[in-house]
Amino acid sequence: MRRAARPGRRISAWAPDGDGDGDGGGRPASAQVPAASGEEELLGGGRRPRRIVPLGWAAVLALATLVATGVWYHNRADRAIAVSYSGSTVDNAHAVISGADAAFVRYVRDHHGARSEHARCYFNQVGGRAGTDVSATVFCGPVLFYGGAAPAMYLRYPLSPSGAAVHNHLRLQLGDLPASATPQSLPVDARLERPDCRTLPEGADGVVPPPPPPAPFYAVVRVNGSDLPRLSPAPDTATIGSRNVQVTMRASGFVPYYGHDAHARSAPPGQRLLGFQLQIGQGEIGSLNDAEQPVRIGLALDDGSTRALPLALGDMSTNEPKTRFVVAAVPADARTADLVVRDAGITQRLSILTGVPGKDNIAVLARPATARHGKATSTGRALAKVDASGRQSRTRLTLLLSGAHLGYFSFYGPEHASAPDRALLGLDLYYQIPDDPCPGSACADMFGAKNLVLLPDGGAPIRAHEFTGHDVEFDVPATFHSGTVIISGASRTWSGRIVTLIRPYRVRVSFPN
Repeated sequence: MRRAARPGRRISAWAPDGDGDGDGGGRPASAQVPAASGEEELLGGGRRPRRIVPLGWAAVLALATLVATGVWYHNRADRAIAVSYSGSTVDNAHAVISGADAAFVRYVRDHHGARSEHARCYFNQVGGRAGTDVSATVFCGPVLFYGGAAPAMYLRYPLSPSGAAVHNHLRLQLGDLPASATPQSLPVDARLERPDCRTLPEGADGVVPPPPPPAPFYAVVRVNGSDLPRLSPAPDTATIGSRNVQVTMRASGFVPYYGHDAHARSAPPGQRLLGFQLQIGQGEIGSLNDAEQPVRIGLALDDGSTRALPLALGDMSTNEPKTRFVVAAVPADARTADLVVRDAGITQRLSILTGVPGKDNIAVLARPATARHGKATSTGRALAKVDASGRQSRTRLTLLLSGAHLGYFSFYGPEHASAPDRALLGLDLYYQIPDDPCPGSACADMFGAKNLVLLPDGGAPIRAHEFTGHDVEFDVPATFHSGTVIISGASRTWSGRIVTLIRPYRVRVSFPN
């Protein structure tokens, strides 16, 4: 007899649109599903089949787990290296290295260095009483400052015990600053280690020397000559002379930097560095110590206010000139930069850019010293009448000439030439009378201003003037080179005798060009 068929399992689903019923929304549908055989079953919303992971991926996951475990094991606290000092265990090794790291980072930042991304500090394990003994130096790097180069890339910080060892344990303390501002090469036999087992980077680790950091805006600093690149020589006329000081600019120019290593500096943004060399010495009459009012030497930009230069004038008491080097940060568009000197109530200027003196400067003191000392020549004797208490006689005077000189200031007083483009011409001119009684081994007298007239070559006659202290001089052009002094008339000696020249006497004076 034939068996009846087993009813099929009924499922529902949403039929898609477009089946011709026109309802626009999908409809439920029913279908008869034949019963599954013993080897086949339809799963309607039951559990999902089990997913099989390929063998290769399982191996990768296992390897990653092992690596992570190894890293943890290698860096776990009880894996850190032992650190000892002179045979005693160091209890604060981690803190010392952490403090060194922080001090190192601060120092490099404050001194504008460039350090490796992996730069750190390390103990140097040298052995000793214990194989884990470290030296008294912590090495930090790699780092470079301006002008540095590999392999000199490690700063050295000093270590010392903070107290005596107790039960073979001690603590170390680190110096605040490196032993040298310049990085050094590592010792050949260095064994650098950290308590956290981080290793030393290879070589320079990509570090390149940084440029010099910028100087402060409008900085004016005194430096050594070796701190500057070569400057351009200044003209011979780049000098300012005054009563108590003479300032000569020997060289000047714009420079890209000044200083060396960690102390090097470049120009601030929008500015340039102007370097110049000055020679500062005694003035025409006295020294800085003789000045009634302090001598001022400064810098003025674009005719603005004057800033004092850091020249240490207090040690200028000797007669030997002193050399000073100065660097100033000036705006890149500055039109003028002037050296300004104020002494004896007179202000003078000199362009640091060109070496040209100001138009109102004392012209004669800008002449070289050799061009301000001249010669005076005469026949040596002059015929004169001598009146001594009513008794008259004739005699020949002996003239004493030791030279001629050009200057601006009177030697004994505050007087000076009538204008900056004028000069005072003085003669060391004296006379002696035979058998004139006087104390000492020798005596001499001076002619007065009324006895002297100067005939400049190619110029009009100039009468002499008498200044404080009986200083007799001629007010002449600062460019004076030669002329003739005519001596005539009567003069009174220190003993009271009246001496009258029988005929005018001539003295020739000349100065080098």
